Amino acid sequence: AYIIGEYVKQTEYEIITAWVDKRFKGMNLAVKLYYNVFEEVNKQKVPLMICDVVSGSVPRIMSSSGLGNLISYGVTSIVIERQEDSYTSNTLTGTEQFERVVVKVKPVMMYLKTTAFITRVKRHPSLRSIHSFASEPKKRNWMVTASLCAGIFISVIKTKF
Repeated sequence: AYIIGEYVKQTEYEIITAWVDKRFKGMNLAVKLYYNVFEEVNKQKVPLMICDVVSGSVPRIMSSSGLGNLISYGVTSIVIERQEDSYTSNTLTGTEQFERVVVKVKPVMMYLKTTAFITRVKRHPSLRSIHSFASEPKKRNWMVTASLCAGIFISVIKTKF
């Protein structure tokens, strides 16, 4: 599996191509590779990542990466800057339409780190009271929304001052 990308502007990183051998599909290798790229781009303080994906695959990608909850909360606009038609590719099995997705790096990283933290809390026996609090649907929705809003607020403050 591999990902190749480049900085196209000081504020944008574009994934040029990504590939996973069919024998290793289902192991979430692509998700792990993208996570590593997001982490590195975030360290470089680049706010946007551009990806061309098969048209209509964004919900599946978000679900497999742990971002699927954002779809159910209706806050994909916090993560996705814009989506637009991209190129068409002719393959042996037909034609594939791609779409260009511009993703906001910081909210994605904040959400993934928050969900990783919640997963660790769930597994740790001495933190079960936090886990039971986070398991109640209304409170979980509140926690996810609050963590995303807090990160965005901090980002705005950092860029303004």
